[in-house]
Amino acid sequence: MAGGKEVLLQAGRSAWPVRASASAKGDEVGAVEFCRSSRLLIRRFLETPQQLREQLATEAVLLRELAGRGGSRFSVPAAFLWEYRGLAVVLGRHSTLAEVNLPALQRMGAGLLRRETGGCAVVLQPGIVCCSVLVSGPARWPAEWQVVHERLGELVQRSLAALGVAIGRDDWGDFRRGDRKVGGTARRDMAGAMLWHASLICDGPIERFDQLLRHPPREPAYRRGRKHSDFVDSLRIAVSSVMHALHHAFGQTDLRSARTARFD
Repeated sequence: MAGGKEVLLQAGRSAWPVRASASAKGDEVGAVEFCRSSRLLIRRFLETPQQLREQLATEAVLLRELAGRGGSRFSVPAAFLWEYRGLAVVLGRHSTLAEVNLPALQRMGAGLLRRETGGCAVVLQPGIVCCSVLVSGPARWPAEWQVVHERLGELVQRSLAALGVAIGRDDWGDFRRGDRKVGGTARRDMAGAMLWHASLICDGPIERFDQLLRHPPREPAYRRGRKHSDFVDSLRIAVSSVMHALHHAFGQTDLRSARTARFD
């Protein structure tokens, strides 16, 4: 792992390498904080396309590491809170290049990557907080993981409510304020493990969404055919405030029941 030091993160019976900047301080790249029950809660600010690729690859490795283990209770072995400070389009697991304005992507020098979870292509830029949560437990089918998906969404809503920001959530997994989308969720289910993604648009130029993305192949009814800049909005809140609120919430999260996946 040239150019950085390798930090071995221990969680339960597994140890996973994560690249960290040798000069990382505080909440910078590689800063690690341990949560209750040996869970990992990692806050990262990703500066380069390589670091973004490593983030997505690490999540995929951890998901496969956890898959098949299951267990009698749901737990959160690891969660990442991160912001990408470059510009990129990230395709969903089943997205096609038809969702992307490729000439604009090249002209603007944006990266193009694919994530492990579903959903359509998204833009990453400074001002967007991303949350990646690894969950293990006894679920094997999508309907069983749906309960966990709902509870994680509620946790994000409660975190923002603590900051005085009220948002709703729809059946598509969008976070919305009024009729404008301010974030979204996606997931990948496997037997015994789930990777859950959430993004919150705190700040930043929304017009880049129009420039880099085509109109999506599917949309929720409340979008009503609107272009990205008329549909998407920002929370107008500092990234650091949202990071802190989510960090506190996930640090206290405990999945008590395999049947209800309650967060206490």
